[in-house]
Amino acid sequence: MNFKSLILFRLHVKQFDIPTIKEILNDNAPEFSNEDLLTFYLFTGGVAKYVELLVDAKAFTLKEIVDEVLSANSLFLEEGRNVLIEGFGKDYGNYFSILMLIASSKTSRSEMESIMNISLGGFLDRLENEFGLITKQRPVLSKPGGKNVKYRIFESFAK
Repeated sequence: MNFKSLILFRLHVKQFDIPTIKEILNDNAPEFSNEDLLTFYLFTGGVAKYVELLVDAKAFTLKEIVDEVLSANSLFLEEGRNVLIEGFGKDYGNYFSILMLIASSKTSRSEMESIMNISLGGFLDRLENEFGLITKQRPVLSKPGGKNVKYRIFESFAK
């Protein structure tokens, strides 16, 4: 296989479906309940790596799964952070700082720039338009083209 063929080759891995998850639970914890099946699927989404982690930890009930997911050094907790670092690239520290400032009620651009001592226009634009993690919010009586803009963390369940 030459280099050009390697570029065209792509592996597409699908998540496990519910019948497969049910079979995995049956093999490892035959006494599982419907609540256990639902919990197992909700936490893993059928992702093979997550299923493997819970099976290795022998976490098959709601309590066992929650304990494993929230345990120290849990891959489940680190996964989101790692995905963001990969997506943000070498400037991930600036993006994390901006998100932390917004989460701690420092929501205007000037406020954030005075704390970080850098211009944040490009970072804020990418967080809003490329990553979809923040949104602009204008005060009710502000002018449509005015600079009185506040940022907030985007919440997909807010609407």
